[in-house]
Amino acid sequence: MEAIRSDHYVLLPADLRDVKSLGKQLIDAGLDPNLPTLFLAECVLAYVEGAKVNDVIRWTAEHFKTSVFLNYDPINPFDKFGEIMKQNLKSRGCALLGMETCPDSESQVKRYHDNGWEGAWSMDMAEVYARLPRDDVARIERIDFLDERELLDQLLRHYCLSGAHLDSQQLGELCLLPLVYSSERTLQIKDSLQG
Repeated sequence: MEAIRSDHYVLLPADLRDVKSLGKQLIDAGLDPNLPTLFLAECVLAYVEGAKVNDVIRWTAEHFKTSVFLNYDPINPFDKFGEIMKQNLKSRGCALLGMETCPDSESQVKRYHDNGWEGAWSMDMAEVYARLPRDDVARIERIDFLDERELLDQLLRHYCLSGAHLDSQQLGELCLLPLVYSSERTLQIKDSLQG
């Protein structure tokens, strides 16, 4: 697969398991480690072996000193719901190779700290959903009628949003990004920061 390039966008094919090659590709593509940088992983890291994920997270912390790393991934693999989720994905050839090495919100935070990030936080999606403004929740639930709240809650407790930051340029809260709504629709994450 070839890279796709435009004046404002570069899409690179890369293997996350080979962080040395990945890092070279990113730098060669013009990614400037001196600029504030956002790393976003959406349902990616759980499919990669835990040690290889640690290599990626450590590399980003070592090379991008003003950055935010956001991750959305499945968690809680050891209960009945988690076992069924793993089996369903495995039967489709999509084994969750890294999920058991980072199975919950606490281990998500620990992984960032162990790999060089200053501050880290994590919350399951049930907590994120609970933090949404009630007007937005009511609107969402009118659009997609919800008659099985227990099933939704069970599903939401098996995914998490986690993040970490480095702030060498002293950007302060700007570096944390607006992730979770409060009633004022602004970031209210300070109480969730650990580290």
